[in-house]
Amino acid sequence: MIRLFAAALAAVSLTLPAFAQDSDAASEPRVYESRGQVTVNGERIRYHAIAGETYLR
Repeated sequence: MIRLFAAALAAVSLTLPAFAQDSDAASEPRVYESRGQVTVNGERIRYHAIAGETYLR
């Protein structure tokens, strides 16, 4: 009986990822921006970094 329960639990748990689709997958890709500065050898360097998400089909 325990083996049957364990087998049924394993079968159900293997199918769960197929139903766990993200609803956010259709949303717009997010963009992240950062500005800052760093001093190297006495010289100030300013930077502006932009990163974003890319969805592959």
